Amino acid sequence: MALFGRISPLIWLSLAVGSGMVFMGLGGAPSAYLIGNGVALLLAVLIAKMPLPQITERRATWGAILLAALLVLPLLTGPEVEGVRRWIPLGPVKLNAGMLVLSSLLILLPSAKLAAVIVALVALGFTIMMQPDCAIWLAMTLGFARAMMRNRDRFQWIVLVSFVLLSLFGVIRSTGPAPVPFVEGVFAQSFATMPVMGVVMALAMLALLAGLWARGRHYWPIAGTLAGFTLASLLGPFPTPLLGYGAAPILGIGLALALVGAFHRNPIN
Repeated sequence: MALFGRISPLIWLSLAVGSGMVFMGLGGAPSAYLIGNGVALLLAVLIAKMPLPQITERRATWGAILLAALLVLPLLTGPEVEGVRRWIPLGPVKLNAGMLVLSSLLILLPSAKLAAVIVALVALGFTIMMQPDCAIWLAMTLGFARAMMRNRDRFQWIVLVSFVLLSLFGVIRSTGPAPVPFVEGVFAQSFATMPVMGVVMALAMLALLAGLWARGRHYWPIAGTLAGFTLASLLGPFPTPLLGYGAAPILGIGLALALVGAFHRNPIN
């Protein structure tokens, strides 16, 4: 495990995204899918290496409030696809709000003031009541659990229990649009058509998760949310992060790595 941690998470991220792009290319996916993921990976690397000012309590508080607002934004503005609103429109691209901001939100919350934690909980509760989503709640629960594994703060345990209850509610009432090839169900699709690529992609994802885990507790929220989104994609018609088409999870990891670097005043290598 330590070996995985000595290698930059950006390398593991590139291998995971790259394996998905190879599968899409061999499987006949639209060229826009490959271009979109390729551009997102390049931007994620640039974002991760961006030198941010050190995170203070005030910056963590306002950052957490902003990210919580972005999580709710699609419910208020759309766009809507088959009754589902979970995307932030950015020109011709639609970004899944949860996959974009969730890891970063979990990184900031432990350093934010109580007010920001309450705002985040209210935003998350509003989101799940308006539009239950199994993927985001599995990711939230696993991400927060890993973020506080070595923390004995009683309040944070209360927050974790809240996330677990919200997750169960989301699983029961979860909804989503019809699956799209090379976006949802990528593991099932790959093992049915190209088993070797399925194995390669699975190993690439496991290597990324192992690398994040081995780097220490500051990276655990990223590993937890990624594991949650991946698990949700195996359980239902939810996007497969990194391996399928979608810029949001790639950019989300880039932003999360930049924030981890900001806590140490040291951009990710």
